[in-house]
Amino acid sequence: MMIPANWPETLPATTVRRRFTELLKQLGEEERSAITITRNGVAAGVLMSVEEYQGLLETLEILAEPAIVNHLRRAQRNFARGRIRTHEQVWHRA
Repeated sequence: MMIPANWPETLPATTVRRRFTELLKQLGEEERSAITITRNGVAAGVLMSVEEYQGLLETLEILAEPAIVNHLRRAQRNFARGRIRTHEQVWHRA
């Protein structure tokens, strides 16, 4: 698997093994959100913070709901067409 340029820091498994406690502490302190772990130069796994993992699960749950996805797509189309409303227009309608 190719690693995208905007992906979090990438480290070889041997480095992660050697620095595991330090990296885990950094994840907990939100100095970083995830680390891609490589084996022989190929992405093999990801070490991520609990917050990042929970956010990923929540996103997957949302995307598994067809009705929500349809609402999001409709909102994107409306935005692209300039059909937007201000906060005041939405919440102060009679």
